[in-house]
Amino acid sequence: MIRVHRWRLGALLALAVAGLMPLAGRAADDKPALDRTISDTLKDIHNRGVDLYNASDVAGAYRMFQGALLMARPLLAERPEAQKAIDSGLQKAEQNPRLDRRAWALHETIEDVRARLGPAATAKKPEMRQSQPPQRPELKPEEKKTEPAKPDVKKAEEKTTDEKKPDESGEVTGKIKFLGKPAPEGTITLVDAAGKKKSGEIKDGVYTVKGLANGEYRITVTDKNKAVPAKYGAAESSGLIIYVKKGKQSFDFDLAP
Repeated sequence: MIRVHRWRLGALLALAVAGLMPLAGRAADDKPALDRTISDTLKDIHNRGVDLYNASDVAGAYRMFQGALLMARPLLAERPEAQKAIDSGLQKAEQNPRLDRRAWALHETIEDVRARLGPAATAKKPEMRQSQPPQRPELKPEEKKTEPAKPDVKKAEEKTTDEKKPDESGEVTGKIKFLGKPAPEGTITLVDAAGKKKSGEIKDGVYTVKGLANGEYRITVTDKNKAVPAKYGAAESSGLIIYVKKGKQSFDFDLAP
């Protein structure tokens, strides 16, 4: 479900605390090892948050990133520039009204802090895409650096025609609940960054939408009896966001009153 309960957020923060608390007793004169351990721990917690983010649990990812940074800050007393970066990142995130943008800002803050801890702490950054208006790109866990594949010059001309056509093979399906019961009969609409819409019918709380290109979609839900709150009928206010990939995938939604 997209909605995150308070008890679950508490559990996510507990993971961040458990990851960084053992560092509090590290000797101050072992600074290189401490920096490396802080960086590795931030990376591990970051990747846990990435899994939540890509599963559409944006709030959970945001709290995971936030907890990791708050616990790391006091351990960086000898690195005031890193503490300043954490303070700035947390403030920037809090000022953004969108949870996905908050999570994105703290993701960048973690990357910045790890980069400040030295060359040994750096790693390949996740491949995340942005577009206008701001979207929620896909986050990927930290990976080992690999050499990019060289393009096949001979086949470049053959691929030109195909690349002009977007891959619209994405298909999403799932269940929609309202007040704990299957949503009433109606329509679900997915709106991409360019405003293009794809819709599907909701019957017995189940929906399917086909012919989707890769990317982020904002979602609206309407029903024939107008029992579902009006905020879900507008992409700007529904708060429902998913990231679609090629092939079939499932997303469930639990609508609140």
